[in-house]
Amino acid sequence: MSISKSPPSQQVEQAANQGIGNIHLTNKNLIAVVFLLVLQAMNVKQQTVWQQAKALDVNASAQNALNAQDENIHFSLLPSNAKTNTIDQVQAKNQQYAAQRANTQNYLISLRQNAQVLATQTSVNVNGTEQDTTLDGALLHDILSISQAINKLSPGSSS
Repeated sequence: MSISKSPPSQQVEQAANQGIGNIHLTNKNLIAVVFLLVLQAMNVKQQTVWQQAKALDVNASAQNALNAQDENIHFSLLPSNAKTNTIDQVQAKNQQYAAQRANTQNYLISLRQNAQVLATQTSVNVNGTEQDTTLDGALLHDILSISQAINKLSPGSSS
């Protein structure tokens, strides 16, 4: 089966569905298919980084909400003429507030640690994507050079 007259995007889809061994590609189409495959791989890598950045944004929003919640926790004050019963009530209320604040702080610590890990992973993926982009560009350049050399060696070939 020959698909050399199909657009390169259709060739990629057909190659994926039928297996590359059943497809006859011209040099120009091969370059286009390789380019599209490299582009698709780069898009997947960029999507991964984008998803991680989105997760970092959600994490930051959660931290902001928790910080606001933490700022709204106000301890009760005792009036100067407080009796024992009032003191006990205020202390109980303040213990509840302290427990809420401790839970909020613990959750914030967890979110910050998760954000640090995710930021590191995102940075690693961005660096990897930049390196892969350089390598992919070199690969495309090499394929183009090889195709041009094949065309020069194949007289009468216009593919």
